[in-house]
Amino acid sequence: MRRPLILSLPLLLLVSVAHAQGNSYIQLFTDDAQSPCSLVDRQPGTRSIFMYQMGNEVVAASEFSVPVPACWTGASYVGEAISPALLAIGSTQTDLTVSYVGCQAPPVYIGHVDFYSTGHSPPCCVLEAKPSSAGLLVVNCLFETHEVATGHGVVINPDASCPCEAISPPPPPPVIPVPSKIEIFADAGGSQCSITDDGLGVRSVYVFHTGNTSATASEFSVPRPDCWTGATWVGDVIAPGFLRIGTAQTDLTIAYAGCVDLPVFIARVDFAVTGKAPPCCKVQVAPAASPAVTDVLEVTCDFETRAVGTGAPVVVNPPGSCQCDAPTSLRTESATWGKVKSLFRSR
Repeated sequence: MRRPLILSLPLLLLVSVAHAQGNSYIQLFTDDAQSPCSLVDRQPGTRSIFMYQMGNEVVAASEFSVPVPACWTGASYVGEAISPALLAIGSTQTDLTVSYVGCQAPPVYIGHVDFYSTGHSPPCCVLEAKPSSAGLLVVNCLFETHEVATGHGVVINPDASCPCEAISPPPPPPVIPVPSKIEIFADAGGSQCSITDDGLGVRSVYVFHTGNTSATASEFSVPRPDCWTGATWVGDVIAPGFLRIGTAQTDLTIAYAGCVDLPVFIARVDFAVTGKAPPCCKVQVAPAASPAVTDVLEVTCDFETRAVGTGAPVVVNPPGSCQCDAPTSLRTESATWGKVKSLFRSR
């Protein structure tokens, strides 16, 4: 029995993958450049405090408060302005819940909260994010809710005994793995899922290895379906710098000549057409046509060979009854506010 060809390709690069631990916190600043950590309160006026989600965890929502500290003599809450890109419920003084409307990598600007002060604050008063009635919480992009720490506070009227701490930039966020797939599209941008076959010419499907991790190789096929009347396979065009064995009609194995980040374009499969295709014919990714291969395969950057998904087909001549779904694998999908909010309230 033949081994999958993917196992016989030379692997050209070995990498180690580090998995970062989630570390989220709400940090306050006195400007929108995320720099000052102190506030001078010597005369009456409005003071704005800027709120950021910081850390190394990709996040979807948070819940916290920023109440007036008892030590801030003469200060009163005025209101908050949340970033227009986000959704929020509640008030910073008791319970502010914020949806980031999708997965966001820190730093995420949440908004600013305004206080009016009379200029009578004593030295060393600290303003910081506090828990809401439910806690100081974050929802990550796996929809896991957990408690987080507050960041460095803003020091009001600091003196030599209480200098505010220098704030280091957050570490880079970790990758939240998205399952890998070998997917086909009707255009090179990965946005079209249908082909019109209404005359003589060449029609192409574009093959992508999708996901958000990394890989070194793949093995699959994109055969001409029997329903595509009048179509003939012309050839395969492989992405520059990649190596191949076989053809997409039976068994195409592609080595990426190293470890590459996904998603990545890997091949184009061309068909000569005559305009005779019936409606609703579907072109699909399939496993290699070999008794030894039962799945579409990838090789990861730690040299693990594993089965992957295939995504939606490309539809030839779709009428209203078989419209294809708009591709989603090459863009970030948003979490719904309702799901995020329900996770908070389920605690």
